[in-house]
Amino acid sequence: MRFADVVGHGRAIERLRRAAAADRLAAAYLLSGPPGIGKRLVADAFAARILCAAPVAGDACQACAHCTRVAAGTHPDLRTVERDAERRDIRIEQVRELARWLALQPLMAHRKVAIIDGAHCLSEPAQNALLKTLEEPPPSAVLLLTAAAAALLLPTVRSRCQAVRMDPLPPEAVARVLVARGAAPERAALLAAEAEGSPGRAVALSGDEEARARAA
Repeated sequence: MRFADVVGHGRAIERLRRAAAADRLAAAYLLSGPPGIGKRLVADAFAARILCAAPVAGDACQACAHCTRVAAGTHPDLRTVERDAERRDIRIEQVRELARWLALQPLMAHRKVAIIDGAHCLSEPAQNALLKTLEEPPPSAVLLLTAAAAALLLPTVRSRCQAVRMDPLPPEAVARVLVARGAAPERAALLAAEAEGSPGRAVALSGDEEARARAA
């Protein structure tokens, strides 16, 4: 995943791109916005850019050993934490394990990157455990949190993250996502109009239509 692969969110991406280019990265970033608008995609692209050994035009090169490992999901210095499918929250044990991992030196890159996807699902004990890492972050660590709304996190957690607000996409951008997935332009435009700026919602609506058609 590269920044160039993300539809929309130009302002947020440019901010992250500049930080990486200057090697002036915060210890933690909080990407917040409505569900399905692309927060995880931006976090993935930012992680790839941070770990890339030979960036091209401010983006991950997709050719170095780091990019190859990131794409394969096997980079030793990249880890993702998210809610287990059968649970409603991210457990404190997951955060403690992440903290132990972050405390270790990088194995391949010069930094370690952790993505906490759906940080609004962190239980309060898990947020308090995360706070310890945010207060004294390992020098090589960068944490990327995504959340449906910043207000769903404890103020003490929010205050220790660089806030990156992400907004719903315009309908034409949502339609481009659907067309890229194979939808006809006319149908993509109709779905985009109902999606409230969320490509994820548009894809779900598309799936619902297909399911209804199969059941008819």
